[in-house]
Amino acid sequence: MIDSVYHFLNQIGYSHPIHPTEVHMPIGLIVGAFILRIAAALSRRSLLAQAAHYCTILAFFFLFPTVLFGFMDWQHFYDGAWLFAIKIKLFLASLLIIWIFAGLWYTHRRGVESGLVFMNYGVSFVMVVVLGYFGGNLVYGGDRSNA
Repeated sequence: MIDSVYHFLNQIGYSHPIHPTEVHMPIGLIVGAFILRIAAALSRRSLLAQAAHYCTILAFFFLFPTVLFGFMDWQHFYDGAWLFAIKIKLFLASLLIIWIFAGLWYTHRRGVESGLVFMNYGVSFVMVVVLGYFGGNLVYGGDRSNA
């Protein structure tokens, strides 16, 4: 099934992984939410905190296709090899989905200006930075031998 997707893409001239084309959406939205929430705290403008919340909602929905395409790329390009970076990325991506869902739930209960929600944005930001680091290590590090 997965190989048929890549076979089709190869036929139309696209031979690259899919995940990198999708990963910018949740990362950008999570970074944006964190920056907006910092701006909301500094300026005391609740509309900025609300905008951060909307960014987080969008990031949550974009995480699912991003993780799916990451899984597909891993199967197709790495033959499902359990590299250290893959293990970290699978763990952190799963944790990020749970973490963001919990943050959205808590925001619904306590409001966009809650300090715990602010902390959630900060931890989410750190998670996407670490995910990006290990993703970059997979692509640019060249170490595919430590399975």
